[in-house]
Amino acid sequence: MPPRKKRSAELEAGGAQMVSSDDDTSQSSDAASLAEVRRRGVLSKQQLRKAASETAVDSAAENERLKGRLEAVRFNATNEHAGHVTAGQTRVPPRGGPMSTMSSAPEMPPPVETWSLVVRSKTAGKTAKEVVDKVVKEVGPTLGVRVHEVKPLRDGGAIIRTPSVAERKKIAGNAKFSEVGLEVSVKERLGPKVVVQGVHAVISPDEFMAELYELNLKDKMSKEAFTKGVRIASKPWSQEGSAAVNAVFEGAGRPCKPSWMSDAAT
Repeated sequence: MPPRKKRSAELEAGGAQMVSSDDDTSQSSDAASLAEVRRRGVLSKQQLRKAASETAVDSAAENERLKGRLEAVRFNATNEHAGHVTAGQTRVPPRGGPMSTMSSAPEMPPPVETWSLVVRSKTAGKTAKEVVDKVVKEVGPTLGVRVHEVKPLRDGGAIIRTPSVAERKKIAGNAKFSEVGLEVSVKERLGPKVVVQGVHAVISPDEFMAELYELNLKDKMSKEAFTKGVRIASKPWSQEGSAAVNAVFEGAGRPCKPSWMSDAAT
């Protein structure tokens, strides 16, 4: 028998079914694609969290390793310098270790006590180096006592430091100083200093002291008291060079103000 022709209603129903099937297939494909995208998104987030966690673990491990190396360096440095820690200091051990106190270091010896004398030249204008050389070369061999040092003074004299009062007394009584033109006395501060400005350089230090007494202090103290109680404290000056100098002298108690100080040049 020849095939039966489909009715128009069946054809329409079949077309509708095919269209519906195509729509379902398209919708299923879209849903699958969307699910895949979501799955990949979730996977990416999980991978990121996992990577971040692994990085944090690695960083923590590296920090602990570096911390251990740093503590080892600190411990070695502390041990190397332990001998330099003074008494009473506490050493800080590596992290987590017990505290320990270093043993007391030996105490420093007390400073050496000295007794001093001052040596000056009887000749004006002698420098401190010349006085020191004369003390060391001419007087030193005759002293027979212990001497810590002989040092120059800024005012042109020298200072001798001895370890005991008895040795200082023996040095002060040595006649060799006077024989070589030196004066020796126990070091002591006489008192306030007075600065006289504008002293003509042609006046020597000895002449300055002589005129200081004759013109200003003669009626206030004896010559002997002046010699012992007032002395020139400035550096010796030369008559060649500047036209004027500043002279400094000091005396026991309060030196009398010279009448000519108000007229001194500034």
